[in-house]
Amino acid sequence: MEAQQLRGRVLGQGSGSPASGAFLTLFDSAGGRADAALSGKDGAFALAAPAPGTYRVRIERIGYRTWTSDRIELGAGATVSRTFVVPIQAVSLENLRVRVGDQCRGSPGSDEGLLDLWSEARKALRVTAWSEKGRLALDVRRYERDLDPKTRKVVARSAVSAVVRAHRAFTTLPADTLSSRGYLRGDTLLAPDADVLLSPSFASDHCFGVDRSRQSVGLVGLAFRPVPGRKIPDVRGVLWVDRGTAALRTMDFTYTGLVFPAGADSAGGHLAFDRLPNGAWLVSSWSVQSPARRKSVDRSVVTGAWGTRRLRQDTAWKFTVYHVEGGEVVSAGLPGGRTVLLGPAGYVSGVAYSGAPGHLLPGAVVRLRRTSYVDTADAFGGFRLGPVPPGDYDVVVRGGADEADVATAVVHVRDREEERLELVARAPEPVAAATHDSVSGAATLMGIVRDSASGQGLGSVRLRVLGRARETLTTAGGGFRFSNLPTDSARLEIQLTDGRADTMVVALQPGGTRFVVLEVTGGPRQLPGLKVAVRGSARRLGVQGFYQRMTTGSGYYVTSHKIEQAGVRGALRALPGVRVRPCYSGGRFGVGCETISIGQGPRRCATRVYVNGLPMTGQTAADFVLNLDPTAVAGIEAYPSAQTAPIQYRDLQSDCGVLLVWTK
Repeated sequence: MEAQQLRGRVLGQGSGSPASGAFLTLFDSAGGRADAALSGKDGAFALAAPAPGTYRVRIERIGYRTWTSDRIELGAGATVSRTFVVPIQAVSLENLRVRVGDQCRGSPGSDEGLLDLWSEARKALRVTAWSEKGRLALDVRRYERDLDPKTRKVVARSAVSAVVRAHRAFTTLPADTLSSRGYLRGDTLLAPDADVLLSPSFASDHCFGVDRSRQSVGLVGLAFRPVPGRKIPDVRGVLWVDRGTAALRTMDFTYTGLVFPAGADSAGGHLAFDRLPNGAWLVSSWSVQSPARRKSVDRSVVTGAWGTRRLRQDTAWKFTVYHVEGGEVVSAGLPGGRTVLLGPAGYVSGVAYSGAPGHLLPGAVVRLRRTSYVDTADAFGGFRLGPVPPGDYDVVVRGGADEADVATAVVHVRDREEERLELVARAPEPVAAATHDSVSGAATLMGIVRDSASGQGLGSVRLRVLGRARETLTTAGGGFRFSNLPTDSARLEIQLTDGRADTMVVALQPGGTRFVVLEVTGGPRQLPGLKVAVRGSARRLGVQGFYQRMTTGSGYYVTSHKIEQAGVRGALRALPGVRVRPCYSGGRFGVGCETISIGQGPRRCATRVYVNGLPMTGQTAADFVLNLDPTAVAGIEAYPSAQTAPIQYRDLQSDCGVLLVWTK
């Protein structure tokens, strides 16, 4: 049975303009939260109810009064449309008044002034908690450093981890566990996240007040401290809110109930909050500082009873530094595929060529010299490095059997920008250069090498066009591409990683693109032969029924004009419900691995992909499609489920949607 849907738009009263980034929460008749969503740029939203019944919608916007709708009836399987016109009533924190400033109160809601301040902070915290539950793909860089206890200068080189994919900047224990056992686990101090700050247990464990010490810089603080008599390790601090916009900015906190080693006097932390363009909030950076013991060796000269002298060494663990652990979000992937850079970071991307633009250099290793930033060029020579801190870097391309430098460049990385490069390797041999020249009516050969039994693409397979001095390595998914082939056929040599090889002749399409699948029978250890399957590479879209389905079908369609403008990746993301996102397995994101999915199915539900009518399986499909040359793609069709797909493309693996890709 289909879920009950509530769809519509949020508009501002008076102006009628869309209210983008508003946070909508759907509540059932018992007050339980059923669903939540952010409104889009046009104010549009979609909420799903788990069961038929009576519901209300709460709409929150930072800096404005919260608004709640009247009761809405949602019938079984029904889709109800509503336009919510929300009054524009700004919340002002400029002249915040609190009746009793110093009294410890267990709930911020017991005072009108505190209620306004706490309500605005809670809005950002609620959206943060909602956003961090799998709705954002964050690139997080974590670090550790030691500080001198007197000067607080760094005394040990920072240990910076590689950028990792995560849903949130940091994790902590559940609120009830922290409430009952405290914020110390062994030698590790824990920080409260948005879920903890919103919890009833945090409210009951703390007193609240207003801190005006930073009014001069436009901030007002919601201060919190443990209730009297609370002895276990806890936190006290301030949530700093912008007085003008009511937006949550940062949180500073210290720990209470700790026994510090001799010489140490404090431990604490800092959280920074950011709002993304779509209205989502997140913890953009965090740090926790605590006193740390380090091994200390005291040396002294000891005189014995007979006047002998010897060196004495005493080893002890003493407090010598403050240890800091922290992290920052350098980029955030939003629903729909857009990536937002946060903090001081940029990207370096481009194409590596062999000899001159037009002759791609797949498999080249592109690196920023004296850093850990490295990428391997895909089948079309494309690479992308980052997020990279701003600054000047030497870019080095390595390729060939001797791994010699084949290209170098200097790039200036700017904050929140992407620098595009064309890296040209040293010129090839004259014969190769003549062979590579663009020829009128030249053909393109593209395809995939895969195992005939499993259907999985075979990476690092070497392909040579004999007589043309052209060769390439397949990508991890088995994809490859040759352009500017001047004849109507090509003799292709395929060599596997174990050295076994075979050859075949492939017919080409002068002036067009030929798509082939090279199926290896028996796998790498047995190579009796290769079978070439050619599907649809020379057929027109009309013959395949594309235009007829575009007029009468129940899917989503994009033509070659749009694909050439936006690229394959951009065209896919423009289709409703189609998502390109990192692979996710074993609780973490894969590096350099992406999947294509349609609709709102679970992450492990794989979309069925056909290229020119030929089914492709596993990671091979996404790898090949995402690396297609936009000029070689004639059209793309997306169907959210097997029921909506053309009958000839329905099978047991198409329940999670069907994607049809047609090449020219």
